[in-house]
Amino acid sequence: HGDDESLLDESQAEIDEKSEEVAKLRLDADNAKLELDEAKAQLAALGDEVKTLGREMEALLDDKSRLEGTLAKIGPGLFNDYIRNLPVVDMLAPTLKVEKIVVEDLHDNYNFMYVDKVDMCITCHVAIADPYYSDWDPDGSKREAIPGERVLNAHPRLDLFVSDNSPHPMGEFGCTVCHQGRGQAVEFERTFHTPAADAFETAEEKEERWIRDFGYDPERHYWDWPMTPSDKLYSSCYQCHTATDRIAGVPEYNESRELVETLGCYGCHKIEGFQHLRKVGPDLTNIAGKTTEEWAQKWSMGPRDFRPTTNMPHFWDLSNVGGPGDPRQTKGRRLDNTSDRHVEDWPARNEVEARAVVAYVFERSRQAMAAGDWEPMTPPAREGDVDAGHELFQQRGCLGCHSVEAEGWTENGHGPDLSAVGSKVGDEWLYSWLMDPKSYYQTTVMPDLRLTPDEAWDITAWLLTMRDDDWAAEAPPAADAGILDSIAVEQLASVAGDDWAKEEVAAMRADGGEHAVELFVGEKLFNRYGCSGCHLVPGHYDDVGIGTELTYESLKELSKFDFGHEAAHGNPEAVGHSREAFYRHKMIDPRVYDRMPIVITDGDGNATISHYSQKVKLPGEKLKMPNFGLDDREVELLTQFLLGLRADGIEETMMHTLSPAEQVVEEGSRLITKYNCIGCHRMGQLPVPLTLAGEDLDAHLTNLEDAVEEGLDYGLWMAEPVEVDGVTLFAEGDWLSDEYYDPEYEESADIFEFFEDDPENRPVPERLMVYGHGEGGMGNYIDDAAMRPPVFRGQGGKVNPDWVFEFLIEPYTVRNHVQVRMPTFGLTPDESMALVRWFSERDDQPWPFERDMDTVLDEDLYRTGESIFNEFQCNQCHPAGDVLPTQSIENWGPDLGLTSERLKMTWVHDWLQDPQQIQPGTRMPNFFGEFVDREYESYYDDWPERIAALQHYLKHLGELPPAEDDEG
Repeated sequence: HGDDESLLDESQAEIDEKSEEVAKLRLDADNAKLELDEAKAQLAALGDEVKTLGREMEALLDDKSRLEGTLAKIGPGLFNDYIRNLPVVDMLAPTLKVEKIVVEDLHDNYNFMYVDKVDMCITCHVAIADPYYSDWDPDGSKREAIPGERVLNAHPRLDLFVSDNSPHPMGEFGCTVCHQGRGQAVEFERTFHTPAADAFETAEEKEERWIRDFGYDPERHYWDWPMTPSDKLYSSCYQCHTATDRIAGVPEYNESRELVETLGCYGCHKIEGFQHLRKVGPDLTNIAGKTTEEWAQKWSMGPRDFRPTTNMPHFWDLSNVGGPGDPRQTKGRRLDNTSDRHVEDWPARNEVEARAVVAYVFERSRQAMAAGDWEPMTPPAREGDVDAGHELFQQRGCLGCHSVEAEGWTENGHGPDLSAVGSKVGDEWLYSWLMDPKSYYQTTVMPDLRLTPDEAWDITAWLLTMRDDDWAAEAPPAADAGILDSIAVEQLASVAGDDWAKEEVAAMRADGGEHAVELFVGEKLFNRYGCSGCHLVPGHYDDVGIGTELTYESLKELSKFDFGHEAAHGNPEAVGHSREAFYRHKMIDPRVYDRMPIVITDGDGNATISHYSQKVKLPGEKLKMPNFGLDDREVELLTQFLLGLRADGIEETMMHTLSPAEQVVEEGSRLITKYNCIGCHRMGQLPVPLTLAGEDLDAHLTNLEDAVEEGLDYGLWMAEPVEVDGVTLFAEGDWLSDEYYDPEYEESADIFEFFEDDPENRPVPERLMVYGHGEGGMGNYIDDAAMRPPVFRGQGGKVNPDWVFEFLIEPYTVRNHVQVRMPTFGLTPDESMALVRWFSERDDQPWPFERDMDTVLDEDLYRTGESIFNEFQCNQCHPAGDVLPTQSIENWGPDLGLTSERLKMTWVHDWLQDPQQIQPGTRMPNFFGEFVDREYESYYDDWPERIAALQHYLKHLGELPPAEDDEG
């Protein structure tokens, strides 16, 4: 029996083993069947794909055959090249066909009549509106492709021009309204292209190639307005956009216009569209109480010697009155201009002229001060604390407008650099200025920082340590009675001759001494140089500019520009005879057209310039425009702007007319510029394109990564959504981020990995439109984002208009933890209203009425909110009416007692829901939940009720006594 049981066990074990083998085989069979089914499915899918690709290939082959047939019909041959293009016959099917755009509201000026604009440019530029041909590169070598193939490229900015979806469709605007040139010509040499440098050629290389390949004639003059160089095309914007100071998303134009405003060109030259701007120079009415006459004399002789970043130009020691000239023009050659037929010593005369003008201005100032009511304030009777002043200067917001290069603070340049202010002004004046700027200069944009007398005195003490002792030790301009008299004689001689003039000067000197002669000469020179174009000076408040009106400067015929000897045929280094060349040289050296090249010829007949002399002119006939010391980039920006001053033949219907909403935005934007609000705040005055174009994908991603890093650090946010391959990388109004929402996986993903997954086929956006770029420079000095001036993203949806209106007129402390304080600008009610409306319009808020939510007190809801308020210990950080926080003041948040009058309840709700979503980097914690991958992940099941209760409590804060007092 035992043996039988043992045998049975062995048999059962064998059966179990075989059963396992059978099960395994069955599993393998099932897996094999699944694999077979999967393989069949894959094979079927591949078969479908093969069929699809086959159909696509057949369609492409059909297109290829059709195009080959078409090409055969129009290809070279007797019939196609000759017969089909014969006169009369060419009306049927010519191989050469002229395409044209006719625009009825734009006209060409043909001297005796205006005709509708007809542009035939698209005859050659056939792909100008086809995005497929953007940066078209048929053989991979753009440089080799230049001569005949770049004409097939699409317009580089289809988002702005040419395409039907752009603001400037080709059918409505044509080409030459922006590009100039002769639109009714089709031959290259008759369309008047203008060579300009690009990424492939210099302007000189391009011109040489055009001459060689196309018969281009750079000296052809019978068409008055050749094409604007391609690197200056944004100048054309001014023709139609005169109603706005800036154009959103077009920094190329905005920078040129901003430079014109900064330099104050409109002070001497009338330019339509600039009438609303104030004079760029300081008010000199009380200058005698600010600084010394000696300082002003030295300053006038060389402003940039004292402050290299000043916008004040140099009037004396220039290239036509004894100065060395600009090395970009003279190439190191000497200028024989220290004397001429009429003046023996120009350098000495320059000093006498500068002294006379300063003497006249100070005399006017002393008279005004004697009759006026401005007097400097008396500072505290103690020594100022220099260290405290240094600290206060950084804390109170001075760096929002001023730079101090000596300290390495160069972020903002709206106000003057203060590196050497101690060598310029006295302590009483500086103290008075800090305490009340408008008492000295009524229309100044310098705000009242609401300093205490001790704070102002300490800042004064520190600023007075900022000196330039070397400059202070330099001698002032020298006086010379003989030269002074000779200038006075020049001014009078035109009346009755030199003899009479000398008698008058002698009598003037006998009556009032040298000072009388100096004042007479100073007044004449003050008027000659147009000092009142930039400065307010008593007796000259209503003076008009002395310069040529520039509103239509580039409509002036080229023959009316005085090139002097700079474009003469006898000049071996003659500049191009064009408006562009004239403007560029004028910007580099405004007196350049007074010089005369002295040409020598060697034995082989080769002419060269040995040096420069002067054209023989009377002193009062010489060019008088001052030199602003522009760098090469600024020269090009001003040249671009001047080329756009030419609106002609444009109907009013084509001008950019502002809608009521746009007028609101424009008025507010002008005030933001005037008061430099963006010196402290990132408020999104204009969207700016961050260009991501690069040589390859790595360059794109590097630029994008840099932009994202800047955005995370300094608060950039998107203006327009960006989609790539159907995926929304950046949505409207998003903060610039390195992540995007992946709809396939319903979670966030890395933007850079998105591109790196398919680098060959995935397009890269060329530009991102962002708000806040380049704004809020003050914040760059503050490491903690929560301590910086607030970012005004969504401000119109956040703050009640009534509160903002009153606050802008009379600001007070809202954020106790922030050391930078909002100053008092002295805004008028109209200005405050304009800014309030700007905030509302930008955030699409209703105007002028808005319903006040949650106005009825609900005691139960109030008590629930009060309980949550205490649970979260909100009062630890926030003042709440009379109850102050327990933390130190540098950690305080805004006063919640202002919530009801200051904040909109819809914004309070969104802020409580997820503050980091609204303002990344804020110190405010997320109490109720957060948005993750577009879904709200709450910390409480009843989060809507909890937020509603806390919101209600904040709305009615203080209307009921605290719960514990009520119970007692």
